[in-house]
Amino acid sequence: MPNYHLDDPSHYIGRNDLLEVDCQASVLELFRKLSKRTSSAVIICQDGEPSRYVNGWELADAYLTAAEADASVCNLTVREFLDSPRPEARGLSQVPVAHEIADVKVAPAGSLLNVGTPQLDRTLFRVLDQGNLVGYLFSHETFKGEADTPPPKFECTGPVKHTNPDPDTGTCYDCPFPIAKPSP
Repeated sequence: MPNYHLDDPSHYIGRNDLLEVDCQASVLELFRKLSKRTSSAVIICQDGEPSRYVNGWELADAYLTAAEADASVCNLTVREFLDSPRPEARGLSQVPVAHEIADVKVAPAGSLLNVGTPQLDRTLFRVLDQGNLVGYLFSHETFKGEADTPPPKFECTGPVKHTNPDPDTGTCYDCPFPIAKPSP
């Protein structure tokens, strides 16, 4: 069983350091909020509870690919897009947030966590303090590293480069040029 320290930034991220968004929010609202964050990690909540993790870069790429084929994706909620049969959405890596809170215990002597499951590449645990969600524990450094990357920026491909708060329908808000697919 692996042990983790909450003060170890290679595995833990505080709740306020990543974006949590309700599954009923629009995809465009998600991107507008994500553009103001420092992390590309997105936790999708359902009925007020964290349910799955999505990498913002993967989501942006999938969304822009879908918008090229069908501009109506800008009207979809996060849930509608993620659960759609579109090939772009099916290819997204969605990691469920582990609900086995009893398997994550804070040791009385300090911030050491003992996780009662084997270390998997992509497992995400909710970390509670006296019943309150305080953050998330990523099971692997490379998985946590994805969350540490800055969020995607949606840049206009026109002669004067400028960013947009979201990808809209794949076209810039201020001019008729397309939005470039973000690259890390």
